[in-house]
Amino acid sequence: MFSSVAQELLQLYFASFKQTQKFLCVTHFINTAQSLLSEITLNGGRLCRRRDGTYYLDAQEIPAELLHNLNIAINFFADDIAVSSVEVNNYLNFYMKRFFSSKGYWTVPPSHQEAVAELEAIMEEPSEEAVEPATPGRAHENVEESPFNTPLLKKGDSTSSKATTGSLYSPGRDESSDSEDDEEDDQLLLKETDPHLLDAYFLVQGKKLLELLQINMSGSENNAKRMRLMRKASCPIIIYVTEGPRPEKKRWEGQDKLSARKNDKQFVGNILTCTAAVTTGVRMNKLIQWAGEFGLAIPSQSTFNRIFYEMRPSINTVYQKHQDNTLQRIKAAYEREGEPTPWDIAVDGAYDSRGFSAEFCKVLAVDMKTKLCIHTEVVERRQTGGKSGLMEKLGFHNMLRWFRSQRIPIRSVSTDRNLMYQKEIGEYNTEFGENVRWYLDPWHLARRLEKQLRAASMRSQCESIRDWADDLKTHLYTAIKEGAEAGSGDRIKHVFNSCLKHVADVHEWTEDSNTGPVKKCLHKPIAPNEERGKRTISTGSVAHEKLKEIVLQSTFQNDIMIASPYGGTSQCETKNSVDRLYCPKELFLPRTTYPLYVKMATLHLNALREAELNGERVVESRTRIKRKFKERTSELKKKTPIQHLWRKEVHLSYVSTKLPRQTSYGEMMDTT
Repeated sequence: MFSSVAQELLQLYFASFKQTQKFLCVTHFINTAQSLLSEITLNGGRLCRRRDGTYYLDAQEIPAELLHNLNIAINFFADDIAVSSVEVNNYLNFYMKRFFSSKGYWTVPPSHQEAVAELEAIMEEPSEEAVEPATPGRAHENVEESPFNTPLLKKGDSTSSKATTGSLYSPGRDESSDSEDDEEDDQLLLKETDPHLLDAYFLVQGKKLLELLQINMSGSENNAKRMRLMRKASCPIIIYVTEGPRPEKKRWEGQDKLSARKNDKQFVGNILTCTAAVTTGVRMNKLIQWAGEFGLAIPSQSTFNRIFYEMRPSINTVYQKHQDNTLQRIKAAYEREGEPTPWDIAVDGAYDSRGFSAEFCKVLAVDMKTKLCIHTEVVERRQTGGKSGLMEKLGFHNMLRWFRSQRIPIRSVSTDRNLMYQKEIGEYNTEFGENVRWYLDPWHLARRLEKQLRAASMRSQCESIRDWADDLKTHLYTAIKEGAEAGSGDRIKHVFNSCLKHVADVHEWTEDSNTGPVKKCLHKPIAPNEERGKRTISTGSVAHEKLKEIVLQSTFQNDIMIASPYGGTSQCETKNSVDRLYCPKELFLPRTTYPLYVKMATLHLNALREAELNGERVVESRTRIKRKFKERTSELKKKTPIQHLWRKEVHLSYVSTKLPRQTSYGEMMDTT
């Protein structure tokens, strides 16, 4: 513990260093890093080794107690500073990259003076040099492969201007961006502009462009030598020398900085570019390729990876906020009809890749009344012992327990014809004494019926079956509705089987085993001379016998008795389509990002659905197109586009974490 005199002396020293921008010398830098590494290893922390023999430290290895004690010590002389595990991790990885090898600590002999000089130069100005934290759960692998699905530059890569191992979350030193130390000298002469930058395009704020036009730099013979163009990712920077009896160097930047701090090097446009790419599901490597085709300056892949890593808490915070609002809206929808009733949900599972090589499976629950996405369970293959086929089962198992933990009662679950769902619901009812019903999605039944009818119509003397394919699908939905009103599965079966009489132009009949108590068609009477527009399938004909075989098959008869009266899984399929925008099946995504993309897809779809419920998203136009079968057409509806405000919320939440002690930046962000 410091004495009061020593504490006051330290505070004075620190205030002086902070004001003059002074930093520790190399010896103190090495001693501090060695001391911290010793504390970490004594507490059980382990260093990870790359394939090239160098070492790095995972942030998870830093003990919480060490971080707590470190902040207590710092508070003795600077109560406005707090360090995080990420900052300590970056500091130690920076040290090990230059002063640590397989033989142990480097003592920095005279032969390493170049390394010392480099470190001192970096300390004079805060660096963005890359460090390599390990991917959770993959510390044994070569971390030269980015967990954000983008390969990083390896040591000795010819495309890198400096030897670097790449970064997962921190931006490397941008080859095209220069520091002020490179650009200025004592003679007020500037280095020549890189010719490649003259043909490049940049992102410039409008007010900054007006500011540039107000700068008067004309009237000099050597004007070209008195200006220099540089860039910091997407932001152009111009260093120029003013005219007059006392010329001086000035700097113009095309974007606002994140804060008014003197040493802040983060530009608003660079951050906005990366956050926009994250929240829209655009892959940064594709964006870089696109920008490279016409020379648009944008942030590097390493900068994007760092920002994405830092955005994770912001995405989770915004997602949780919106999902809480979604649950409240669904509860209100069920309470509007009187007493609160249990929910009717639709559930469907989808994998991240085709075949049996899937790494992830997501099981989605959608409310049948509001069509809002309630919850998504993401399961990894390692959770099921490497068996991809068991991931959907585990996801549904966890989802039922999630509903119970949220105290949300369930009346029914509608799914496709996967008997795993029926078994899990039965076990859930037995374990918790519930009475959850399992229903089949009518759309899957109608699709199966249509396929069988069209296949049968290809056979000889069965062509007339094709005329009735669409009508029989409509009749199936009518039968399900009738059964729901009667509260009987047998009613569904009997009403649907009446189609065997209707296609034969028989609309009243005596009771039989197929139609039960139903003795006539439900439609209005047909005039004797009314044109039907379809060929009659006479009783006893080859076509009628084939149709009877399809309709009365035992599996189909049993399935229509448990068809869902509340709707199907169509909204789940819509969610799966949106998921493919954020996490395509053809693209491998690691466990660090896949759940985040699934959450953003949920925010995307719920934003569209809430706009429809509020009347803000309506149909603007309708187009008839042909689908799989040429004689059929489907209707495409173009709806009003909406503004996804959740994306801006994620961006502002991330910015607020970067500026926890500033209050004026929010107003500036509203103008960007």
